[in-house]
Amino acid sequence: MTLVCVSYVCSAVCLDDKLISGYHIPLNQELKASAAVVIGKAIHRQDLTEDSTDPDDITATVWRIQVQRVIHGNIEPEFEIYNPNDSGRFSFEINKTYLLFITIEKPVGYPTNKKFGYWASPCGSSGEESQSKSVLMQLGEIM
Repeated sequence: MTLVCVSYVCSAVCLDDKLISGYHIPLNQELKASAAVVIGKAIHRQDLTEDSTDPDDITATVWRIQVQRVIHGNIEPEFEIYNPNDSGRFSFEINKTYLLFITIEKPVGYPTNKKFGYWASPCGSSGEESQSKSVLMQLGEIM
C-alpha cells in the first residue's frame, strides 16, 4: 500500500498480490475475515508522539468508536482503533458515523501493554455510513 497526499487529503493506494493499484477486498472475503461489522461513530481522537525521530511528530492516532449497531460478530459498545501514521490507516473524522469491518491484529508499533488491536482496512468496504447504503444492502442479502 502507498499513501497519496494532495493538499492535506490523504488516501491509501490499495495494491493486489501482483502490485496492481485499485485493489478492493471482495465483500465476502472481508466479511469472513472480520471479527465484527458495525455502524460506529468516531467520538474521540488521540494523536500519539511515540517516536521523537518522526518528522511529522505524530506516529499514530487512537480513535475511540462508539458502536451504534452491530451487524455481525461481537464487540464492546466502545472500542479503540490504533492507526499507525502510515498508508495502511483508515481515515476518520470526529462525530462522523462509519460502516466498519473490524479485524483484530497487533499492528507494528502497537503499545505492548494492550492485548490486541482493532483495525479497519482502507482497501475494503468500510466507509462513511452515508456512502455505504449499497454495501449494507449486499450484506443484508448474504447474511
